[in-house]
Amino acid sequence: MASEYLFGLTSSRPDALQAVEKFQPLLERKLWHQLTCAVEEEMKNAAWLQVDDTMVMFYECFIKEFEQKINPMKMTTFAVTASRKFSDHEAAMTFLQTTMDRLKLSKQDKPSVQQEAQVVFNCEIAMHTLALSQVDETKKKMKAAEAELDNMNDIGDLTYSMFYKLCAAYHKSREAPPMFYRSMLQYLTYTPVDTLTTEEKCEIARDLCLAAFAAEDIFTFGELLQHPVLLSLGETEFSWMPEMLKALNVGNIAAYDALCGKDAAKINGFEIMVASQTLLRQKLTIAALIEIIFRRKADERLIPFADIAAGTGLPLDQVELLLIKALSLKLIRGTLDGVDQTVEITWAIPHALDMDQIAVMKENLVAWQDKTDNTHKGIEDQTTELFT
Repeated sequence: MASEYLFGLTSSRPDALQAVEKFQPLLERKLWHQLTCAVEEEMKNAAWLQVDDTMVMFYECFIKEFEQKINPMKMTTFAVTASRKFSDHEAAMTFLQTTMDRLKLSKQDKPSVQQEAQVVFNCEIAMHTLALSQVDETKKKMKAAEAELDNMNDIGDLTYSMFYKLCAAYHKSREAPPMFYRSMLQYLTYTPVDTLTTEEKCEIARDLCLAAFAAEDIFTFGELLQHPVLLSLGETEFSWMPEMLKALNVGNIAAYDALCGKDAAKINGFEIMVASQTLLRQKLTIAALIEIIFRRKADERLIPFADIAAGTGLPLDQVELLLIKALSLKLIRGTLDGVDQTVEITWAIPHALDMDQIAVMKENLVAWQDKTDNTHKGIEDQTTELFT
């Protein structure tokens, strides 16, 4: 059947001739590994496979004949790719379920490979149940996949990628910014950025930024700012998002206010941004507070309220409330003195540094080294007197 399909393919799809000439001898000689690699390459790059239902027919009429001869995870990957060409979610789920039921291990495959492949199948099925607004069923499948992964070893990146993609989609549908943010960053950890389309990268970066802005417990953005997916927003209508992240990350009030004025229409185009204005201002002032702490030397941890008011743009009588908020969120540790209007800081939340902050750290280290050298020299100069 597979050979007949290839023969007929050349007449209906002349642009597939080169692929057919590559597949035919590998199929006849039963070189399953080489055939798997050839199919994988073709499914990634071939334009002819993207037309109508060609990908589905390619699986059903060609890959299906030797699917049990190849690595189960490769079979799973091919099936998932084909399933995404279905326009009907129910049909896609039926295809995935029946294909999963045919999974069969060879003698050299570890039993865990089948379990892992089933997790991938079920995660993809859950994406379709979510698209059909079957939220409870999606949650059930997501929790089942999580339990399976917790009991498995040597899990591949593809499996984690599928799982966290499902988690991110679920949390997005539930409008849970913190959970979406963490799940999507986990997804990107296991998913090479160069395997995503331009549209996918832009959508992911946009949604991550919005989640970071709206999440009540996210106050540092270094991990996102350093991620290459953010570059996809550079020449788009969302280019203001990375700029706002940078301003929020270091508490740059002037840059934030200038951006809000310049791109007000774009920013206010998102309801979530309008609803988060108070939260964003709070994040900005807390970031400015942390930046004040960061820029002070180790022996300058007793900070007057007046310095904080000047650095955050707050009235003096609101500084104590800001400090109490930062302490309650466990973003800083220290001791308040309301009488003397000072705060002694013992710790501040660590965060990724930009080049300006690294330069400050370098200056502090140089100053610390000079102070240490002077102390050492002073001790050496007095040593003779101590022993005469």
